[in-house]
Formats: sequence, structure tokens, C-alpha cells
Amino acid sequence: MSIDIVGIKAKLATQLVTELGLYTATNGSTVPAIYIVNNLDIDPPRDVEISGIECLVYRVVDRVPQACFQGVVDRYQVSVELIQHDRTKNLNNALETLFCYWQRIRIAWHRRQTEENLEQVKLYLPGEHYFNILK
Repeated sequence: MSIDIVGIKAKLATQLVTELGLYTATNGSTVPAIYIVNNLDIDPPRDVEISGIECLVYRVVDRVPQACFQGVVDRYQVSVELIQHDRTKNLNNALETLFCYWQRIRIAWHRRQTEENLEQVKLYLPGEHYFNILK
């Protein structure tokens, strides 16, 4: 079973359209700062300047066994990381937006901004009924 990670990325890009920052290449071209990590088809962004919120969607889908009345059922979750590259802003609006669209998001960890670190949060988007499962 595989999950349509590209579809999830597109859905997140649509939901966070007003929150996402930009990747700016050395030639001045820009694209929204959303990227699939470990994507074999596309090279990672190199030599780019990142402004605003960057969204990383991880290709590896986590299988989480959960107990139910009939034994154990597999649930799936996709890891997403948000990084705020603008030290004058925070991730609150982006998180509120995602919580409006996705039910039962689980926050794995949240790293506050310090002098050395940017504000970051790692989320798990739950449940295969949210995903387009490819067979």
C-alpha cells in the first residue's frame, strides 16, 4: 500500500497558501517553500534563500498499529515539519489553519525560537481516510 504524498503536499500548499514562505533561487525565481523530503524524483532545494514558513513533508509513511475490538488495525500517519525562518514571526497562524482542516493532528515536538534555533514544529497528519491510498 502506498499513499499519495504528492497529493498531500498539494493539499497542504493550498491550505497554507497565505502562510507559506518562499524559496528564492540565485537567479531570482521563487517557488512556495514546501518540499517533499526524500523525494527520489526531485532534487532537494540547493543554493536557495528561504523566507517565512517552510513546510517539509516526509515521504516515509508511519504505520501505527492500534488496538480495536477485532484485534489490531493499522493506521497511517504522515510526518510534516514547519520551520519559521522569519525571527519576527511565529507558527501560530499556520498551526491554527492546519487544525481547521485536519482532525486529530498530533504534535510530536515543538522547538521554540532561540538565538541559535528557528521555531520548528513536527506534526503527524492522522488516519488513512484523509489520504488518497494508491493500490
